Amino acid sequence: MKFSLFICLLFQTVSLIEPSEDCTLIANGQTDLQKSQEMLNKLSSLKVVTFENTQTVDGKQVKFIFALCRNPNPGHCRENSSIVIETEGNFTTIGLYNETEIDGGDNWISLTFSGGDSFADPKCGSISAQSVVNIVCDPTRKQGELELVHSLSEQHPIHCYYTFVMSQTVVCAVEKHETRVGLSGGTVFCIMLFTVAGVYFVFGFLYQRIVVRAKGLEQIPNYDFWREFGNLQADGCDFVCRCGGRREAKMYQGIDDPLSDNDRSGMEDRDDRLLPM
Repeated sequence: MKFSLFICLLFQTVSLIEPSEDCTLIANGQTDLQKSQEMLNKLSSLKVVTFENTQTVDGKQVKFIFALCRNPNPGHCRENSSIVIETEGNFTTIGLYNETEIDGGDNWISLTFSGGDSFADPKCGSISAQSVVNIVCDPTRKQGELELVHSLSEQHPIHCYYTFVMSQTVVCAVEKHETRVGLSGGTVFCIMLFTVAGVYFVFGFLYQRIVVRAKGLEQIPNYDFWREFGNLQADGCDFVCRCGGRREAKMYQGIDDPLSDNDRSGMEDRDDRLLPM
């Protein structure tokens, strides 16, 4: 008994769960279903948004309501409705999400919803309503408004459809920055510098060792130059980086230079100290 009651409650719970809604794609001969599904997945962030726009059509206030791949008003709209018209509390379906065609490019996607209610306008006869929603790229508008750009045509009945446009960022193509193939100028310079230096030292070392018969540090090519070069670097670093005062060089007098009286008296004093007592 308890098991039967549990099964009944389980079936009732499952029946209350609303089935997941999604667009049913129809091949249009221009775009394959796989590519159409990829473009539809690109619009997944719009499926949770309901777009509304009120405009005046034939002197009446008409509200257009659009929900991507779901019913915008399940309690009042026809099943599988995706885009409807509300006029004075009455709802007319002008596109079903289970009859969806999709096409697009880098910065735009066009959705066509067919299977709507029959047109009441005598110019369109009894054909089912159809709506086209063009979503174009606009990097500055994350959630654009639904705008009506075309309603019932006065021409052939095949042109009896509604056309809307929305500006969204989700359809904007990702900019692909060109990657430069090759080495930069600095890299080429470093490679050439190290190559020349390597060849210089390797062949110079072999020449000094085999031809000149040098040993130890003298095997380094142009050893005297590099030793002096290091000393010059040390002197330059000492001159630029150290802030201590420089000692002035002592002045020396030649032997033949005449001595002044002060110099002569100083030398005599030094001589007296050196004489034995």
